[in-house]
Amino acid sequence: MKDEYRAITLEWLSKAESDYNFAKSSFEEFDDFYSQMCLLCHDATEKYLKAFILSTGNRPERIHDLVALLNECI
Repeated sequence: MKDEYRAITLEWLSKAESDYNFAKSSFEEFDDFYSQMCLLCHDATEKYLKAFILSTGNRPERIHDLVALLNECI
């Protein structure tokens, strides 16, 4: 990973982990907030994909389309 992308990649990963962990704990604790948990999982996945793209030295598009981001990762 290029050094100039390391900090921002780690920041994206930290935010993704936070979203994922909150969704996971919400799922274990509550049973009425599925749409909010799905949104958090989508956000976490988006951040993981963008972190991967950054780790390769590329800038991810400013989109929320998981399929497009995944294709960019491939």
